[in-house]
Order: sequence, then structure tokens, then C-alpha cells
Amino acid sequence: MERCNRAFNALTTETRQENALFRLAAIAQMEMKSERAALFRSDGQGQLTCVASVNLTRMELESEAMRSCMTWLERRVFDSPPGCRRRGRNGLCLPLDIGEPYPWLLYLDSTFTDGAFAHLDERELRLLSCLFASEVRSALRLKRVRDEESRHQKERFQSVALQEDRNIAPVFGGGLGPLLEQVRHVSVTDAPVLILGETGVGKEVMARQIHQMSRRCGPFIAVHPASTPESLFESEFFGYERGAFTGAAHQKIGFFEMADEGTLFIDEVGDIPLGIQVKLLRVLQERQFMRVGGTREIRSRFRLIAATNKNLWEETEKGTFREDLLYRISVVPLRLPPLRERREDILLMAHSFMEHFSRRYNRPMLRLNRDEMENLRNYAWPGNIRELKNVIERAVILNEYTPLGKRPGNGPAADARSRLVIDGFPTLEELERRYLEHVLNAASGNIYGKGGVMDRLRIKRSTLYAKLKKHRLSPSSS
Repeated sequence: MERCNRAFNALTTETRQENALFRLAAIAQMEMKSERAALFRSDGQGQLTCVASVNLTRMELESEAMRSCMTWLERRVFDSPPGCRRRGRNGLCLPLDIGEPYPWLLYLDSTFTDGAFAHLDERELRLLSCLFASEVRSALRLKRVRDEESRHQKERFQSVALQEDRNIAPVFGGGLGPLLEQVRHVSVTDAPVLILGETGVGKEVMARQIHQMSRRCGPFIAVHPASTPESLFESEFFGYERGAFTGAAHQKIGFFEMADEGTLFIDEVGDIPLGIQVKLLRVLQERQFMRVGGTREIRSRFRLIAATNKNLWEETEKGTFREDLLYRISVVPLRLPPLRERREDILLMAHSFMEHFSRRYNRPMLRLNRDEMENLRNYAWPGNIRELKNVIERAVILNEYTPLGKRPGNGPAADARSRLVIDGFPTLEELERRYLEHVLNAASGNIYGKGGVMDRLRIKRSTLYAKLKKHRLSPSSS
């Protein structure tokens, strides 16, 4: 009892239930001087499931040699009253009462040590049974608390994202289960995170989720380098002192300084020019910088999260992205899957968007029939969640769902989009905003490349981003 208590007290808290149960079985095997140990859970139908074992493989448990032992153990579940049982001179079964209808079983044996447990009397066995049952209850209770906290975090984040009316608000369903488990572990650290994914999958929203879960006291600062001219990069990121250059009438605080004790999110980090990448690398290494025209070092304890829809490893081979910077920002890479890879979440997200826009526009809740739901589920969604949000918002406003994919390669029918641009008698400013939304939809949110917004509008990047900022449209907040 003393050895087992000391072993349990020396352990650090284990966050994974599987590891905690394995350590329990390992302590039983070591401190009770047995050769093998296994922890079993019963379904109440006579079927035992091994949840942890030491020196016993699954193949051995299912072997012919263990069949008689497993049959003996299955009978122990229904012993009344449950008590510690010896199997011959070399085996021992401790029932663990953890508050479930049927006890768990801790089995130990020593094939080559005759009478290994003969020195243990019934009182000692009962005390050991209570001790190990208490440890199992603690491991299960911790798992329940963690699951409940994870569920509350998902609900809080989804509610905040929809209330703030971000460009996209991903609903957490089964398709993001493994990723959210990684996010939960990453959030409590200050390690740099690189979020990878196509345009529209929710990279900025996921970055905000990491920031919220990190409980950092500073702000979340989102930066879009593609909209910042290279000549202004230093003054925007580093800030400047009064009189540093012509027009610097006041001191300006840069993004690095603003994000102190918080999170700095750099969207589409692959668009940062090479000359600026060197300066960014130094700040990430030293966490110190000087304002333009300044004379003293400023320290900022920000946490970096970057996002990109490019393959930065290929960009390093081309020489357009520094390899040392890539290693610095990608300590923890997280890939957000496109919507077509998590189809089980499509209807859940569509329903959440319908509820949100129904409240926002004071419209009746849209009801989809089976064919319309199948149409949503089977569509390829090249624009990912942003496209889904736009489709649902349009459907709620018009109180009519437009089937997707009527024309190969297109989203909603083009004529419906055109009607929305010129419907009624909008002002020129409103017409410009509608037209920009129309082009963004047609380009699936892509700014660059063939078929992107810049290619379709044939205007300079600075002009495009100025108009997007004017109308509060953010194509790259993905």
C-alpha cells in the first residue's frame, strides 16, 4: 500500500485517459511484484474489454492459452458480493468499484513465481482494491471534465463568431474533431502556429479560436501583408517616432507593439516580400525591435500565428520564401481541411448560418427539402465555407434556395448573382459594393492568379484593397 501510494503521488497529471490507465496498470505490475497486469471494463453482458495492459498483448489476450483465464474473469464481474479472488497460486483479480453498474477488474499474474500473492491477506487486498478504484475514478472524472470544457469552448466560440458576423464562422462538427484536439493542446503554449488551408476554409477564425483558448491578456491583432505596400511595411509593423520622416507628425504604434501579451495573426504570410522577411525573422528570434526613427529597443511578448493557402515548402525551393523563416513560423503546422473533405459538417453549418441570418434580417427560417440538402452535401464547394455562407445568406434574403452546380464549374446560377448586383435603384457606392461582392463570389474569394479578382477587374492591388477596405470586405480573412 505504501509503495503504491508513493508511486501515485509521484506522478504528474496525465491529460490522456489511455495513458493514465496504462500508468495505473504499470504501477500495479511493478509494486505488487507481478509479471503481467491488465485492466478490464465490463459491458454488463459478460463481455470484457481490456483498457490497459502491461506485458500482455491483444493477441495474447485473444489466444487459446488465455481463454480459460478470460472465462474465469468474466464470471468475477457477477460475483456477489464482489471480492478479491485468487486464481490458483499465481493469479489475482481485484474488483474496482468506480460507481458503474458493474465493477472493473484488475488482473495480475506471475507465471514463473509460484505463490506470488500468497503473503497478501484479504484485508490488504481490499485496501489495494479501494486504492486502485480511486485512481481509476480520478482518471475518468478528469476525462469527463476535459470533454465538458471542450464542448463549452466550442459552443462559446461558435456563438461569438456568429454574433460578431465574421466573414465565415465554421461550425465544429465531426470533420474537425482530430484538429480541435490538436488546437486544444497547442493553445496553452506560446509556440508559433502555421495554419494551412485553401481560401475560405476559416483560417483567421481558427486563429481567433486559438487566441481565445490561450487566455492571453493581450489583444488579437490581424494583419494582411498583401494589402500593405512594401514601402509602408516597416512603419506599419514596427511603428515610427514623430519626425522620423516627412509626414510623421505623430508617434505611431506598430503591429508588433500592439500585439504585446496577445496574438499577432499574419494572414497569407507567403505574400510578404523577401526583403521584409529578413526583418520579420529577426523580430521573431529576438522579440525586440526599434520603431522607425527610434533609438531604443522595444520588447514585445506576442504569440505568432501565421496562415497561408500556398505550399511554402515549394516556395522555399523556388527562392520566394526564406527557409529559416519557414522553420521559425511552422513549429506547429495545422491543416484546415476544405469543405469537400468534411461533408458531414455541411448541413450543420448550413443550419447555423440559416438561424443566424434569419435573426439578422428578421426573415422566417428557411426550410430545405431532402433534395436541396443532398444538393448542398454533394456540391464541391470551391469557395469552401465562405461560399456556403454566401449561398445561405442569399437564400434567406430571397426566401428561396437556388440549386448549386447547374452549370459545370459554377456555384449558384450566374443570373441570380447578376440580379443581386443591379436589383432596384442602388446608389453608386452601394452598386460598387455589390459588384465587388459579385466578383469575389465569381472568383471564389481568390485575389491572385488566373480568374482571380485582380485578373477580372484589371486594377492595381493597392486600388483593389482600398476599395475592399472602404466597403468592409475582407477576401483574405480566411
